[in-house]
Amino acid sequence: MSSADPPLSSSSSPSPATPIRHTLHSGYVPLFLRLSHTCLSSPHPPPPVPVLAPRSSYLHVCCAEALESLSECAVQSSLGAWFVDRSGGGSDQSPLRWTVPVGVLFDGRREKSSLPWTLEVNFGRYPADYIPTVSSLGREEIFRHHLHSVKQSLFILTGGSSAALTSLNRALSENLWKSLSVGDGMGYDSSLRGVVPAGTDVQRVPVRIYVSEWDETGPARCLQRPVEPFLKSMGKRGVRSSLQHVLEEWLGPGLFHCGSSEGRIMRCTVQGVTVPMDAVMADLWEWLMHPDLFLYVNVVLGDK
Repeated sequence: MSSADPPLSSSSSPSPATPIRHTLHSGYVPLFLRLSHTCLSSPHPPPPVPVLAPRSSYLHVCCAEALESLSECAVQSSLGAWFVDRSGGGSDQSPLRWTVPVGVLFDGRREKSSLPWTLEVNFGRYPADYIPTVSSLGREEIFRHHLHSVKQSLFILTGGSSAALTSLNRALSENLWKSLSVGDGMGYDSSLRGVVPAGTDVQRVPVRIYVSEWDETGPARCLQRPVEPFLKSMGKRGVRSSLQHVLEEWLGPGLFHCGSSEGRIMRCTVQGVTVPMDAVMADLWEWLMHPDLFLYVNVVLGDK
């Protein structure tokens, strides 16, 4: 941020975005978990298991009891369970990333389908070439991953200040994790105030963008960078960074028609909400960030 740009900070009084974040962080996605026929240990498959998954949680966490139940009917490997999207009835065997929150995975589907979201659970032939390995039910690995993600975003938000990282002690980390696991948005936000107090200056916005092609299979590619709240290009100082600015910079030229916000983008959502291209990134982050303090953007691209 240049010296001429006004500072961005979270207000010392309660933000109108706070109750919206509470609602989003407490939202759920209904799932149907179905055991893959490739790892059945008996000729009779178990019935699908329904799960109400918090949008901000992770598959191995919110599905832990269901995985234990399904594992009793499965031939298991030494590695953990993995999931495949079966809502569209296609043949895509791409594993879902266990490092990505449930809501982001759900919003990133190429084709929209009715609820509940049907996922196939596998216990064998772990696809280690596509997703990091996870042992048992994976809770410890996911806890470490989430904590690392929070530390990354804090580093970006504070411009590398160590004060916020120092305040993230073990007790506070466990409180954050407990609230996240059960979808307690209000409890998470309350605990988070111990790390990011009201009035903290926002130096840069932590952003992750998941990009997929409409006519291709396989996992979406992930782009992660800090976003400056204000543009720094010549003649644009003081102009706040918008979603269109970021997408043009990250995804390259030809994304939009000349002088228009229309182009190759078929769908662009944040927290399941279709957002306008002129939306300001700092505002999107304040209202729609995830509990790990990253702003997640899902983009589906169509034909050129």
